[in-house]
Amino acid sequence: YLDDLRGSRSRSHVMSVEQSLTAFSAYLGPVRVRQITVPRVLARRKLRLEQGKAHATLVREEGALRACLHWALRAGLIGAHPLIHLRPLSLTEADQKRPRRALSEEEIERLLSASQRLDDSRTARVLARATIEAGGRSTEWRARDRTAPLSQSPLWTTLLATGLRWGEAAALRWSGYDVASGGLLVRASTTKGKRSRVVPVPPYLAAALSALRVAQATFFGRPTTEADSIFLTPFGKPWAATGPHYRHDLFRRTLAEAGVERIDGFGRTVDVHASRRTANTRLLRFGVPIMTAATILGHQDPKITARHSASCASPKRPPRSTHCHRLDRRPTPSSNGRPWRRANRAAIVQRPATEAVAARSVVP
Repeated sequence: YLDDLRGSRSRSHVMSVEQSLTAFSAYLGPVRVRQITVPRVLARRKLRLEQGKAHATLVREEGALRACLHWALRAGLIGAHPLIHLRPLSLTEADQKRPRRALSEEEIERLLSASQRLDDSRTARVLARATIEAGGRSTEWRARDRTAPLSQSPLWTTLLATGLRWGEAAALRWSGYDVASGGLLVRASTTKGKRSRVVPVPPYLAAALSALRVAQATFFGRPTTEADSIFLTPFGKPWAATGPHYRHDLFRRTLAEAGVERIDGFGRTVDVHASRRTANTRLLRFGVPIMTAATILGHQDPKITARHSASCASPKRPPRSTHCHRLDRRPTPSSNGRPWRRANRAAIVQRPATEAVAARSVVP
């Protein structure tokens, strides 16, 4: 099953599935497929919940096992799916142990400023500016050719402005960037839904990408080609070829430099993927139609776009009074003999707004 999966899925997805199946194998032991029953999986679920595991973790692990058995059924290796009636756990907002939150405009500005400071500090360290200015070491050592590392600020700016997933941004090529039309082509092979899309590039991001391309040409000592990756590590390695620990460590250092809490007082976290929720929230906050925002983010259903932007407001923020007066208004009797039921229902279903659509200019 894993060999077949490697031909159509990303390396990170295959690693996640392999870890889930390994965890199930350690619990079940060497058993036959017909011995993998729903009660045994439910017993493991109960044990994992008692250990403090999140619903999302259990859904991922059980989903990997169910997908493996479904593949075996289609391939004719087994005669029946033993977990066909297993219902997954719920994944509501109340079930999340570490829900993500969107960054505020002030936090975005502080994050990008901190990223630029870290880039400058890294450049000064690699070029040994302090040692050379102090006259340390030998003359030959000070005369060595040194290349400045690549800046990471354009990467964080792109994630916050476009809402790209990390894998999509890491797989971008210069061939997919159209300077004339101002669009980034996200290839279907790198997306979650296996559909290509073009993401608009605002002017400030276009300027950052142009500067990044010049810096890459200086770093490698040659003009960049269309097949080169847009985003590289500070030392020129493609992000797609690195593990997840380095990018998480770099993002956490940037958060610490910016003074942004990784976990706020409500238990909501900020990680690399939270930049996607931030972009989702900003698009809707600035008045972009939800269907357009869903297309930019690669959501096949706009309900996903609405759901992932619902937690952008502070939990302490009350609903707007202009949308609450409907609940205080006495319903008007209807003419069908049931005056209060339908009128009350119409009053109750009014959804209070959680964000005021006031700003219209998308500025980082």
